[in-house]
Amino acid sequence: MQYRLMVVDDSKFIVTILSNLLGKNGYAVKSYISAEDAINEIETFAPHLILSDYNMPGMNGFNFCERVKSSEKTKDIKFILLTAVDDVDAKVRCFEIGADDYILKPFNHEEVLARVKTHISLKKLQDDLTQALNKIEQELDIVAEIQRRLLPDSVPEIDNIKFDSYYNTYSKSGGDYFDFIEIDDNNTGIVIVDVSGHGTSSTVLMTMVKIFFSKVLNKIKSPSEVLYKLNNEMLNLVNVDKFATIFYGILNKTTLEMTFANAAHPEPLIINKSTKETFEISGKKGLPCGILPVSQDAYTDEKVILKPDERIIFYTDGIIEARKDTSDIFGEKRFIDLLVSTIELHLDEAKNEIIENVLSFAGNKLNDDITMVMFDVY
Repeated sequence: MQYRLMVVDDSKFIVTILSNLLGKNGYAVKSYISAEDAINEIETFAPHLILSDYNMPGMNGFNFCERVKSSEKTKDIKFILLTAVDDVDAKVRCFEIGADDYILKPFNHEEVLARVKTHISLKKLQDDLTQALNKIEQELDIVAEIQRRLLPDSVPEIDNIKFDSYYNTYSKSGGDYFDFIEIDDNNTGIVIVDVSGHGTSSTVLMTMVKIFFSKVLNKIKSPSEVLYKLNNEMLNLVNVDKFATIFYGILNKTTLEMTFANAAHPEPLIINKSTKETFEISGKKGLPCGILPVSQDAYTDEKVILKPDERIIFYTDGIIEARKDTSDIFGEKRFIDLLVSTIELHLDEAKNEIIENVLSFAGNKLNDDITMVMFDVY
């Protein structure tokens, strides 16, 4: 690759010397006797490096450098200033606005070539790094898109129950997961998962959990047995410091009885819409899946009867651990108070109000993935 250099100096003699010197050493050089002329062609020529005089009529080298470094399109161009004045304050000012180097006149040819070569090498490394980061970013976009497709694109349609959900990730992809599984005509599975950590590794484990649930849910009717087998599956496949908290319930659409098991996940909440009383769907909590081998009784099936006029909320701890600063988290009490204050709103309105409050509290900066599944019973 031939690197492109701009030489800018109001002295035609200096311009000629530098252009010839740099051209003979393999660089593509364009020369200008004013910064204004160089500015007009900077985007079309797209130099990798600019070598500019400091003291010029009109726009001087300082202002030229400031203009280049303040533009998003040109800020990554390497910039070397030439001056006859050995002024420390001037040097400091130039470096403060982004100049990459400073060469005193009269200059030594070998020094100019060495400085140019150094900064072109740095530019190449910078470009290579940017290209690599862009490739990683593109791959993360693909991972995020795959993850979105793993999530349900619709909610169950049940006559006496209305569902809604919210999902957001700390980074492009995350470890939270939720799903609705039609087990048979009478039973719907509801699962919410929080894989430890963030990013691609958590997404991979989340995908494994999704695949496991897809394979076994029509075969295994016991939530506790599902969690037990998933724990073993994760221990066999994952040799990293990752685990998952999971709440899995099977809801009978006719009787409104939900059989559930809990692997260390935050307990879902029930709010009576008339009395505004709040209850936890509580029971024995087993260990998170993927930490240690466990016996078959480590997780137990519990039951709860849901009633008309109740709102049920499944959630991950990213909501209650949302941070305003290092000392203040959203917290369970604030979350429950918010749920109660929105209980008379329609489900989608309540969801939007809750999420808006959580995000506003955290300054719209998540420190964890957040997921919420809500449904009203009529």
